[in-house]
Amino acid sequence: MTLKIEADSFGSALQPSQAPEHLRPLAWTPYYAALGTRARIVARVRLKSTLDVRAPIFIIGCGRSGIGLLGKLFASHPAVSYSDEPHDRWAAMEPATDFLQLYSRGEHHCLLDASSVTSTARRRYKRLMSASAGLTIVEKSSVNALRIGYLNALAPEARFVHIVRDGVEVAHSIERIAAVTKKPALRPPLNEWWGVGNVKWTTLERDGRANGYYPDEVGLLTTDAQRGAYEWLLSLGEVQAWRTCLESRFCELRYRDLVDDPSETLRAVMDALHLPCPDGWVKQAAARVIPASHRYGETIALPGQMGADFNSLQAGFQFSGRAIAGASATTKQAAATNEMRPMSAAPRQHKPAAGIYVTSVTSLPEARAFAAEWAELAETAGARNPFSHPDWLMPWAERFLSPGEQIWLLAARRHGRLVGVAPFYRRSWGPGLAHSMQLWGTGRHSDLIELPQFLLDQESPRTVARALVSRLCAEAAGWDWATVPLEDPLWLEPEWLPRGGEVMVLPKTVRPCVVLPIDQSRPPVKRNLRESLRRARNRLDRSYPGDWSVSRATARADLISALPDLARLHQDRSHLPGRKRHPNFVSQEADWSFLSAAVASAAERGGASIYRLLAHGEALAALLALHTREGTYFLLSGMSREAWEFSPTTLLQGCAIDDAVALGHRWVNLSTGPDSAKLRWSEKLVLSAEFVLIPNRLYSRVAFGAYWQASAAAEIVRERSRHRMLPTTDQGPGANYPKPL
Repeated sequence: MTLKIEADSFGSALQPSQAPEHLRPLAWTPYYAALGTRARIVARVRLKSTLDVRAPIFIIGCGRSGIGLLGKLFASHPAVSYSDEPHDRWAAMEPATDFLQLYSRGEHHCLLDASSVTSTARRRYKRLMSASAGLTIVEKSSVNALRIGYLNALAPEARFVHIVRDGVEVAHSIERIAAVTKKPALRPPLNEWWGVGNVKWTTLERDGRANGYYPDEVGLLTTDAQRGAYEWLLSLGEVQAWRTCLESRFCELRYRDLVDDPSETLRAVMDALHLPCPDGWVKQAAARVIPASHRYGETIALPGQMGADFNSLQAGFQFSGRAIAGASATTKQAAATNEMRPMSAAPRQHKPAAGIYVTSVTSLPEARAFAAEWAELAETAGARNPFSHPDWLMPWAERFLSPGEQIWLLAARRHGRLVGVAPFYRRSWGPGLAHSMQLWGTGRHSDLIELPQFLLDQESPRTVARALVSRLCAEAAGWDWATVPLEDPLWLEPEWLPRGGEVMVLPKTVRPCVVLPIDQSRPPVKRNLRESLRRARNRLDRSYPGDWSVSRATARADLISALPDLARLHQDRSHLPGRKRHPNFVSQEADWSFLSAAVASAAERGGASIYRLLAHGEALAALLALHTREGTYFLLSGMSREAWEFSPTTLLQGCAIDDAVALGHRWVNLSTGPDSAKLRWSEKLVLSAEFVLIPNRLYSRVAFGAYWQASAAAEIVRERSRHRMLPTTDQGPGANYPKPL
């Protein structure tokens, strides 16, 4: 015999094992106690963490909309691990979720968003909502539609299946269930829908008022059917608010379509969720669905504005039921003063994660596919840092990330639009003794990426940075410390971190850059700098009369042709006798390969220029400048020994600044590390802070302490070498400079 599932049957997950009717009141109390105790124990069991978790699927929709039917069909799917109304596990993760007060007491809510997510809840979520290898967990709770922001923050890659049913049918179905009240032994009476002492309705009304859902009309609702309609309106309102943000992670179906044509509807749902859809499963599932046997009235009485919105949604989904004006709607004051929350409003912006969600990219092929969107943000968002562009970071990752280092690129979106990128990777220290999270371009071969930072949309950089840091902290079990560099004037605020001191923050360093602001004309030049430029030109005129010039290469072919001159002169500068030691950043073949690839890629969008001082057709000095939409950054320079007396770097910088003015740039960054040569151009410093996050656990604190001490010792060695003067007996530069690839 084929088991049929009646589509409107009550699918409660709170049923204890079968017991005689007169013993059930005694069974409910130990049953709830056992469930809650088991969940709290499992929540505290330490599991091996991973940064790559299979994306869960949440079934959302107002209760009595067919979510139970849909959940049972998912439960029979061979690739799914199904979890039905796990109130005990949610309460063990976060007591505030227990709106029925079955397992906890204290503050509780029906509506929750990302601001309620803690690192403890994230950690316990992974322990309590895990599936066997190869299976996708599907979770169904009747309150999920009111917690989309909360669920999205717990599992940013999660997919959502929304099932919607005629609101009149839903309201009357809730009315039928709410007519049943259980009386557990030694516990207060438990209503099947509204909980102990109607706590669910009290919470729903309070949360609805606080979030702007008909605050002046909700008090007029007196029947269970009307209150059920209010719950339906709240559920649809939250779904409407998040629909755009979730984009492809959102799938929607109507209950009526599921029961009328289950085969085709299930195939469409599986296709949208990228789940396999075996013919045998579809046939079996379709055979188990029959339409509901209950028939309800076609109308429900609701107050004015609430009724108008109810009817608008009904019409939008092509449902036949309608709200009519009831006695409660005749209160003129309520109709006159009501200011309802628009049903199509975006997620509430005053809450941290409303409208911003963060996903991760975990492989280089995925990063390459994402690079075009990444580049568009870098070029249009007003970013001041050229090193946050994929033109520089993708070549670095392709050359310098080892196979065993996990990529974890974070992408933040608001309303589907990319607003932030933080390309992390997890670096191992020793034979896996410790792990750090750091940005691409840091840790090794980092000299040519002077200013690693998050890429942030400049309309709200602080909000986006907070979302990225929050997501990083959510995975703190997978690393022992993480480095977070932020752009000026951002500072990592304690409120960005999980509550309870589970992650600590230390300021690591501050990177100072000398920046020359530009208005509509060339900025004023100090007298000593004007004299230096005049003297340089006069000396060049005397030494190379009529046969010297400054050239600018911007096209890809010209840049590739000029790169060997830059490399040779940069190496020559590192050997100038009698001067401070200047590092040669392209001495290794790998660095030269990276620079060549990055410059060639940037050239496609006009993102790089090489200025050369030419005399008798030979390059005496060179300067590499990078460009963003609003600024220029001086990265690399070089000169021959013969060119020193001409102040060639200053001369080339002056030409580049003139070009920046002509391009309409707002600033020129003379690079990190103030010195007298840079400060002649400007005395304005921009300070970009870098922070380190450490999980508050003993092993991580010890591991980071050892790293910190070793890092400080290595920095002292580097600084000592950097300030050492080269001997005047130096025989000059070597001839083995890199060749173009």
